[in-house]
Amino acid sequence: MTDFFNSVFTRLKKPSIILTVVSQIGALLILCGVRIDENLLMTATAMICSILCTLGILNSTAPADETMLVCSESGEPKAHVMIAGQMVCKNCGAVYVAPEDEETDEKG
Repeated sequence: MTDFFNSVFTRLKKPSIILTVVSQIGALLILCGVRIDENLLMTATAMICSILCTLGILNSTAPADETMLVCSESGEPKAHVMIAGQMVCKNCGAVYVAPEDEETDEKG
């Protein structure tokens, strides 16, 4: 449970996530009939995120789109990117295959 909250907290430190969440909440409110100025909402949110980045509270760096994984083809650590829901090696294009668990079931 703690890992879940840490994951959510880490994601909420990215301004792009905050802007997306606020945008979706604004769209939901408009759908429900609440009258809000969406441009004003997004501008205010962007300003607040900018201030929080300046203060060091939010991460101002763009998240890396690549992850280092062991390539299925070469067996070496290579940069992988998410394409159509699968991690793909940037060097050779091989789809990442997670290693099998090496635990054995012993019946006794």
